[in-house]
Amino acid sequence: MDTDVYTVTPEHGVRDLYESLREGSAQRRQRLYPVLGADSRLLGVLPWSAVLAAKDRQRSVRDEMITDITYAHLDETLRAVADRMASLELSVLPVVDRDDPTRLDGLITQFDLLRARQKLLVEERHAERILTPRRISTRAPPAATVGD
Repeated sequence: MDTDVYTVTPEHGVRDLYESLREGSAQRRQRLYPVLGADSRLLGVLPWSAVLAAKDRQRSVRDEMITDITYAHLDETLRAVADRMASLELSVLPVVDRDDPTRLDGLITQFDLLRARQKLLVEERHAERILTPRRISTRAPPAATVGD
């Protein structure tokens, strides 16, 4: 999850947002911009695709933002988040507090999920123990001596 998130306000102009995000910057690669009110509460999200579609018009973020949001929660398993993202064909979700869905904790992307899966695979590989076969002795046991 990324906690260093670029956010916007509803009054922000979409054209101004587009022009303020430098080509190749982390903010421009974010792909989903949480829209926060004056009290820092999550009001909606603005997808990068909406920024591109409205960049040449005088539209505010409020006009383009999505208020019906699908969330992820801090206490969820990555599998549950991945399943939700896959079923809804989303590549990024805002992470919010389960008790207060207007409190933004960060963003989780498909790349975060893949990094977590890669880390798990590496840990599993290190945990695997390679069995070394022992050779079975084919020598005959020593002959018994008389009096044994």
